[in-house]
Amino acid sequence: MRCSNCGGENESGVNFCQYCGAKLEQESNFSQNDFDKGQAGQTGYDPNYSNQAEYSNQTDYSNNGGYSGQAGYYQLTESQLPEEYRPLTMWGYFGYQLLFCVPCVGFIFLLIIAFGGTRNVNLKNFARSYFCVWIIMVVLILLFSVIGGGFATLFSLGY
Repeated sequence: MRCSNCGGENESGVNFCQYCGAKLEQESNFSQNDFDKGQAGQTGYDPNYSNQAEYSNQTDYSNNGGYSGQAGYYQLTESQLPEEYRPLTMWGYFGYQLLFCVPCVGFIFLLIIAFGGTRNVNLKNFARSYFCVWIIMVVLILLFSVIGGGFATLFSLGY
């Protein structure tokens, strides 16, 4: 076991460094055999990992349990994602945008989805952003109505 303070090599199982007396950090409870038996997918450690993939410009996304070739990074397929994190497709965005444009029913669906009608985070965020656009549009319409009404009043009075 190597001391993190002085770098001296100590016997495994000792609590203090024999060279500087610093407290030694205990090694992980996992051994190489534990990783080889299937623990690699749970801990992010791949016993077959090579530093060569880290320095190449190509990333291998072959069927190896989602492991992307760099330590600690996994790439999940869409079917492996939990339902609440699944992305919307382009047609999904298009369909929801058409639904939200329906005058009264669309606005009701917009409110329901934006404030808790779905577990999908991406759909909820899309509905919330669309709701913010509605708020901005209403504020702009009111602002232009007030400004336009003020100008109409001034011109009608002859000033």
